[in-house]
Formats: sequence, C-alpha cells, structure tokens
Amino acid sequence: MELRCWRVAGLDGSLTSYGLATSDGPGTTPLRYRLAPKLRGHERLEYLRAEARAVCGGCQLAVIERPLVYGNHGDTPMKLAGLHTLICHELWLMGIPYAEVSPAQVKQFATGKGSADKFDMVGAVRGRFPGADGWGRIGGDEADALWLAAMGHQWLGTPIVSLPEAQAMVVHARWDGKTKGHKRGDPKIVWPMLDRRDPVAVEAARREADRAAMAPLRGGLF
Repeated sequence: MELRCWRVAGLDGSLTSYGLATSDGPGTTPLRYRLAPKLRGHERLEYLRAEARAVCGGCQLAVIERPLVYGNHGDTPMKLAGLHTLICHELWLMGIPYAEVSPAQVKQFATGKGSADKFDMVGAVRGRFPGADGWGRIGGDEADALWLAAMGHQWLGTPIVSLPEAQAMVVHARWDGKTKGHKRGDPKIVWPMLDRRDPVAVEAARREADRAAMAPLRGGLF
C-alpha cells in the first residue's frame, strides 16, 4: 500500500539552540523551530522537554541526533547526554517510535560529506528542499532538524527531497564487518518497528470497528 500522511519529526539536540522540524511528507512545507532558552539547570531541561513534546505531538516517527560528547569541556558532555536521554524518554512516553543517528550520518545523507559544517547543511536545504529559497533565514540547527526529518521520510519510502543514490542509501547502510563491535550486515541505523500501513486508513478502520462494536448496544440487544 502506498504510504502517505506520515508525520516525521527531526530533533537536533542542544542546551542553548535546540533545532526541531516536522514534515507531513512530499508536497508539504515542513515546519521548523529553534529553542534558545535563557534558563539553566532543571528549568531549562523542563522547558526543552515540554517544547519537544508539543512539537512532536501527532508524529508517527522521530529521528534524533545522538550528542557529540567528545571535544567538549567540563560537564557539558554529561549535560548533553542527560538531555538526549530525557527527550528520548519523553518520546517513549508519548508512544512515538524513534531512531538515533550520528552527526556524521545526517551530514553524509544531506551533503555526501560526513564532515560537513553548518553552512553546508543550510546550503543543502536551500538546494534540495522544494521552495526553501522562500523560507527566509534558516539556522544551522533548524537545517540539521530538517535533514533528520528527511531521513525518516526516506526510510519510510516517502522521500521529501531528491538525492543522489549514495546519499539516499545512508538510511539503509549496513556494517561491513571491519569495524569492532559491529557484525557484518547489521544496520548502521537501528530503525524502530512501525505499523507501516497508511495511517489514515488505519484510523478509518479503527473508527469503523468501533462503530460496528457499538451497533448492538444502540440496537438494544444487550
């Protein structure tokens, strides 16, 4: 069955500039958000958790970037890891399946280079997303989130951008057995189990089943 109407969220985690995006699939304009809280500590975590929950509501899949913790100083790595775990847990509480991808994977998908910078990612949005030239300013964190959402749609079979095959296949890449800790053939991105039927048809079928179940009650048989 042809897939349509999937809503996918992309989340690019940061303590100071959190990027989020949602897309309803081909032919729609994705929504993008940047959260830049001035808060600290628990108040900041709660703000980011609540905003991520609000943005991701109604999504059938989320794609979240794993934090790059090396190269940071002080307690930043621990805080980033804590934020990532908090948001993943919130997605779980909401019943939203999610996949985690590395920064290099989303960069490879978007630009063909695992070392791409924020300027490259924004440029790739301008060049690949239909109508993006008319979107106004696009920040680097928003661009990352857009590409994360695009990865989800690519995996679902509802691509929202046209990419060279080598880039598009990043979502299906498998380990070659030469990297320690990974077996040959294992997927590089662990995608969640989904009900891959058309969400609209699934909801219509559920409502029809509910009506059928209530029919005897309305007829006074019980």
